[in-house]
Amino acid sequence: MLGDENPMVVTLRKDFNELPLRLRFASLGRGAITRAGARGLVERKMFDELPIGLTTLGNGKLPQDKDLRIFTVSTGTSVATANLVLARMLQADPIVCMTPSLLPRKLFRLNLVPPHDVKDREHLPENIIVTPAALSHHDEIASFDMANQLARDNNLNPDFEYIAMAIGGPSNSAPWREETVIEGLREVLKTAEVHEQKLLVSTSRRTPDWCRNWLIANYVGNPAVSYFLDANNSELNPLPGFFVLADGVVVTCDSFSMVGEAVNSGHRPIVIKVNEPPQSVKEAEFKVEKLDKMNRAVMNLSNEGLVDIANDAFEIRGCIIRRSRRKKPNLLYERVMDEVRQRLNIPEEVRV
Repeated sequence: MLGDENPMVVTLRKDFNELPLRLRFASLGRGAITRAGARGLVERKMFDELPIGLTTLGNGKLPQDKDLRIFTVSTGTSVATANLVLARMLQADPIVCMTPSLLPRKLFRLNLVPPHDVKDREHLPENIIVTPAALSHHDEIASFDMANQLARDNNLNPDFEYIAMAIGGPSNSAPWREETVIEGLREVLKTAEVHEQKLLVSTSRRTPDWCRNWLIANYVGNPAVSYFLDANNSELNPLPGFFVLADGVVVTCDSFSMVGEAVNSGHRPIVIKVNEPPQSVKEAEFKVEKLDKMNRAVMNLSNEGLVDIANDAFEIRGCIIRRSRRKKPNLLYERVMDEVRQRLNIPEEVRV
């Protein structure tokens, strides 16, 4: 993110209980733990294995370079507390992507927040950057390698026109209506059959059983489906390879990460509208606010010309037929990184 070509990567131990620390940080702020205490936690309890250079930095033996900046970076709630402890040990600036809900944002030097997690954009603190989509980076070399492997292993023909499908699953912010989802999936398959296109399909861990069962019954073995991955039976994430092989991308409107990855790959994905307001009043009171945030976030991307929203079968068919030309990969990523370096005041010549 910040220019370090060889960052140190550490993995939090699975048996570490961070709840007491999280509560201390939430109530006492950055002064919740001393630097020596942070070093003891890091070295004895928190991480599986520490790079030698990390321990050296933690003991205060910094390189003799005044133009050096140190950052600790984490994503999400589960490792955010560890980020703060490590930052305290290294006297570093902590950066968090997707701000955790259980820790104050003021504890971090910078928060990279997707738009559906922001209520008031007009009065944001200086340490918050709203990203256009969930932050992701499209690794072109790795994606081409995966595409070649998928093509070899599955006899994919470069002369065919491929449409990639990324199928997520329902959540509080994106409830699914079964009839709407099945209608959309059926229309994508029908369009591929009529226009002699081939589908590359992947479910996710959140895809419900009724949807998986329908896909297996209708997609698997269909001549229009060249590749089908059931995420319940495979650890592989084929989407980077899909983005290289495909002429168009279809994504269900429930995962802002999948939408962001598709946009950053250079595609203008077709987003199938599957989330609808809950039926009961009690559900509506709890879920509609989250649902509106997700819809607004995707609509913002649509207004920028980065996605096509398909509300029904007719629009799905039209979007697939008139697919937009690809853009340069990582447009959203580079936009965010430019703002990050500017906000952190990192000149090009400064080592990170």
